Amino acid sequence: MTDLLEKLYEHNWWAHDEMVAELRRATPDAETLRLLAHIVAAEHLWLSRIDDVKPRVAVWPKLTLDEIVALESENRTRFRDLLGRPDDSTRLRRVRYRNSAGNDFENDVEEILTHVAMHGHYHRGQIARAMRAAGREPVYTDYIGFVRKGR
Repeated sequence: MTDLLEKLYEHNWWAHDEMVAELRRATPDAETLRLLAHIVAAEHLWLSRIDDVKPRVAVWPKLTLDEIVALESENRTRFRDLLGRPDDSTRLRRVRYRNSAGNDFENDVEEILTHVAMHGHYHRGQIARAMRAAGREPVYTDYIGFVRKGR
């Protein structure tokens, strides 16, 4: 059986690619870009926490579409590496971090990976709303759409 987390990340990457393709067809509105930038910046932040390094971007950065694409590509490579590690010790490793409110927490890598996969889903719903408010048809990025396309 395929690992559920791997499937969720494959879906996230498909949804991102679908979103970017649509946004390249016409100038994206500011709210859509803001939310998409946040998704990839938050992914970067979580990867930085896992690797215990300082993140290069803020969690709510102002990025161009090209900058979003570049950061997401880097994130994707790093997540593929994490998901492809053969032993469970990586996913069970505890990560200590401080959130943006200054509170200290500790979670294992698998919990973080699950959160990151779900976080993108949440904000893509907000992006769909922003696109509709800007007079555009939202990009269909539901998981079942991904599955129906044979992914």
